Amino acid sequence: MADTKFFKNFPTVPYRFGDNEAPVTMQNLSIYIDAFEQVREEHVFYQSYYIKNNQRPDQLSYEVYGTTDYYWTLFLNNEHLRINGWPIPNSDIYAQAQQYYPNKVISTNGVSTDATTVPRPLCTSENFILGATIWMPTSNSIAKILKINDNLATITLDTPASVLLGTGDQIHVVSVEDAAAYVLDSSVVPTIIDTTTVQQCYEGWDAIHHYEDDKGDWVFPTYTNRSPYAFDWTSVNTYQSISYFQRLTEQNDEMRTISIIRPETVLGVVSEFNALLKQRL
Repeated sequence: MADTKFFKNFPTVPYRFGDNEAPVTMQNLSIYIDAFEQVREEHVFYQSYYIKNNQRPDQLSYEVYGTTDYYWTLFLNNEHLRINGWPIPNSDIYAQAQQYYPNKVISTNGVSTDATTVPRPLCTSENFILGATIWMPTSNSIAKILKINDNLATITLDTPASVLLGTGDQIHVVSVEDAAAYVLDSSVVPTIIDTTTVQQCYEGWDAIHHYEDDKGDWVFPTYTNRSPYAFDWTSVNTYQSISYFQRLTEQNDEMRTISIIRPETVLGVVSEFNALLKQRL
C-alpha cells in the first residue's frame, strides 16, 4: 500500500511491545475512531460504494479521490471493515472456508439410543456431549466431539479427512479407557455407551450452516410425530440449505457495500479530522 501522511498528526505515547522490551514512542492509534465519529456527526456528505472483486483500499481511494492518501477513511467510515477486515477476493473464499472449517461434520437422524433407555432426541443425550469419544466401526476409527448443533442434529468431529461415513452407519460414544485400548489394539471392541445413526457425512466447509425459506428466513428440520421422534428430513429441502462455504461467500459479499465520503467534501472532512487530532496533542 502506498505511503500516506495520515499518521503524522497523531499524538504519541510510550508503548512497550514485550515484557522485556524498553518502551518506544508510538502514535496513539486508539484515539482516531472517536475523533472521526465526531466528524461524521457534523457531515452528511456521504455516498454508497460497492467494493469490486480484487480491489484494494488504496486502489479504491485513487479511483474515487485521485490519490491513495485517503484509503484510511474507508475503515474509519465503516465499522464492519474495522471489525472484519477488507473483503477478500472471491477466488480466496474456498481456501478460507477450508481453513476455517477443516473438520468432518456428521448429520444424524436426531436420535440417541443407549443400553438403558428407549430411543430419544439426540439433544437430550447425556453422552453425546462436547469432548466425548466416538467410535466409528464402519471407518474403523476413533474421534472426539468438537461441536454439536442441536437444531440440525449435527456433530463436528476431529476426524481425519480420510474418514468416510454413509447414510445408515452408526457412531458410538465409548469410554476414554476403551478408546485408548482400541488405539493400541484395533481388535478390542469398545463398550458402547450411546449410539446415533448417520444421515450424511460432510467436509466441514460443505456442511449445512442453516436452511432458508423463500423469504430468506431461517428454518430447521422438525421431528416426526411418532416414536422415536427422529428428525424428519423431508421437512426441509436441499435447495433451502446454505453451506458454511455459501455463508462465507454471502458475508464477504455483504462487506463490499460501504459508505464513503463524497469526493467534493473529502478535503473538508479530513481537515476537520486532523484539527480534532491536534486538539489532543
